[in-house]
Amino acid sequence: MGDDISAARIERDRLRYVWRQMLQRCRKTNDPSFDRYGGRGIKVCARWEASFLHFARDMGPRPRGYVLDRIDNDGNYEPGNCRWTTREISTANRSCSIWVSDGPDRIILSEYCRRKGLNYRTVLNRLNHGVSIERAVDPSPMPGATRLGKLTQADHANIRAMVLAGKLQSEVARSFNVDPSMISHICRGRTRRTSKAS
Repeated sequence: MGDDISAARIERDRLRYVWRQMLQRCRKTNDPSFDRYGGRGIKVCARWEASFLHFARDMGPRPRGYVLDRIDNDGNYEPGNCRWTTREISTANRSCSIWVSDGPDRIILSEYCRRKGLNYRTVLNRLNHGVSIERAVDPSPMPGATRLGKLTQADHANIRAMVLAGKLQSEVARSFNVDPSMISHICRGRTRRTSKAS
C-alpha cells in the first residue's frame, strides 16, 4: 500500500511540475520560453491559474511519456484547447514547424526527411540559404556542388573573408560552386581536408 501512495505522490508532483512550467512560460519574462508563449500573448485561463487542482481535474492523469500540448498553437492554455500528446506531435504543432506535402499527406519536414531517407540538417540548411523547398528536398547534389576536399586552403581563406565582409553565404556558395552548407562548415572550421594547392 505504501508503494501505491508513493507512486501517486510522484505522479502528482510530476503533474504539478507541468502546471508550474506552463504558468512560468506564460507569465515570467525571464523564462527562456517566454518569447514563444507569454510574449506572443498566450495566457493560462483564470481557472487553471488559480488552482493546480482545477488543472489536474480538467486534464486528468498524464500518460507516461506524454507532454502538455495546445491544440490551437495560437490559443491559450484552457480546457478544450489542451491535451496530453506525444512529444513528436507536440513538436509538429509548433508555429515554427515547416510543413511539406507527401502525396496526399501534409507532414512536418523532419518526418518527410525520415520517410524519404534524407538528411534533415542538410535540407534545413538548404532552406536557410534561400533554396526552394522543392530543390531542398531533392536528394541529388546542388547544381555545380563540389566536394569539400576540392577547395584549396586559399579558397577557404577567401570564403571566410567574403562572409566576414557581409556577403551572403548563398552568394559565396554560388561563387565557389559548392553547397551552401559547405560555406557554414568552412566558417565554423569544420572542414575535413583541403588541397594544398593555391
